[in-house]
Amino acid sequence: MEQSIAREDPGEVEKKIDSEESSVLNSQTQGKIEDAGGRLWLSEDETLLRARNNPGNEEPIYVTFGPGDRDNPRNWGKARKWYITCFVSFLNVITCDLLLTLEPFNLC
Repeated sequence: MEQSIAREDPGEVEKKIDSEESSVLNSQTQGKIEDAGGRLWLSEDETLLRARNNPGNEEPIYVTFGPGDRDNPRNWGKARKWYITCFVSFLNVITCDLLLTLEPFNLC
């Protein structure tokens, strides 16, 4: 018998975190958000700080983007998004062409 696991859409979780961001700006729970399942959501910097301060703590933490995080694709400009999209597409075309070229010669 398989056990079904309720999974949340990552986009919806991030929207929830963004909307609750203003309610967690006090000094003790700066980026800490707990959802109904008791899961702890922290930014990358807060997670690193927590791990350094409590090395023996094995509590599961879900890492999310902090406010204004430059690594968050939602904060990227259109030019950067298009550059990455075109670059990855170009790599895909080159890889597929290379494999199709090498296949008749049994080199792959």
